Amino acid sequence: RGGILVMGPLYSLDQYEEMAGQDVDFAVVSDHMAGVLPTLRGSGLKLRVHLKIDSGMNRQGLFPEQVDPFLESIRGIPEIELAGVMTHFACVTEDPGTVDFQLERFLPAVERVRREWPAVVAHAANSAATVCASHSHLDMVRCGCAVYGLSPWQEDALSEGLLPALAWRSQVALVKRVARGEGVGYGHTFRPEHPTDVALVPIGYGDGVFRALSNNGEVLIGGRRYPVAGRISMDSFGVDVGTDGAVHVGDTVTLIGPDGDDRITVEEVAKRLGTINYEVTCDIALDRSERRFVNGHDQHAAT
Repeated sequence: RGGILVMGPLYSLDQYEEMAGQDVDFAVVSDHMAGVLPTLRGSGLKLRVHLKIDSGMNRQGLFPEQVDPFLESIRGIPEIELAGVMTHFACVTEDPGTVDFQLERFLPAVERVRREWPAVVAHAANSAATVCASHSHLDMVRCGCAVYGLSPWQEDALSEGLLPALAWRSQVALVKRVARGEGVGYGHTFRPEHPTDVALVPIGYGDGVFRALSNNGEVLIGGRRYPVAGRISMDSFGVDVGTDGAVHVGDTVTLIGPDGDDRITVEEVAKRLGTINYEVTCDIALDRSERRFVNGHDQHAAT
């Protein structure tokens, strides 16, 4: 199996001990963490670390000029193995030119580290850089959203060569005829201009359906798009399905994913909300959803 790298900061000795006990690599991302490592001499722990260089994101990592003092601080400590050196790109999708700007700061630091630790792996590329900046791939890449088939550019993942791995579905719990002018849901924010049927979908903001999709979202039922009718409640929301009788109790409702010839992408939902695809998927309450893992060659990797 592949190794595991924890990229976030550690802040207690217990965490260092857990990393060693689980044979997990971790990134040194702060002055505090760099200062802790020399104190572990004689502890008997075996630690594999990756030095993170702040090459321009100004969030986590040591600055290039701190590399020499860091290397000196861990020199000759048998408990510590420097396994990697890394950085993180800040603006690949907004300004691809910043990749070269950050590499100009990062690569000299890699060369300096390799004079003492020649076997370290160098890595920098996130999802966007993996797709569009092959010269930044170095020894390995760190894909995030692209692993799940999400577009780093918040556009059409399929056109970028990515295969969406998530579908999110529910079902119709009931269908009710609503008279013209009657209000639907809390606040009566939806009032049909003519009699219509409203289908109730038993999933809501408690499950990760953003309340901002009230009267603003769409779902697929039977391969057709239908608009959200009224406010999203904690455990349900309504859908205006018209009066042709095409929608029935038990029908599958697709919030994300394909149905027939149509598809609702995470990116589409994110644009309606003014956010990014990652936030949409992170908000899905998996403890309230039934997860189904299917053949990895199918375009629906999980429901």
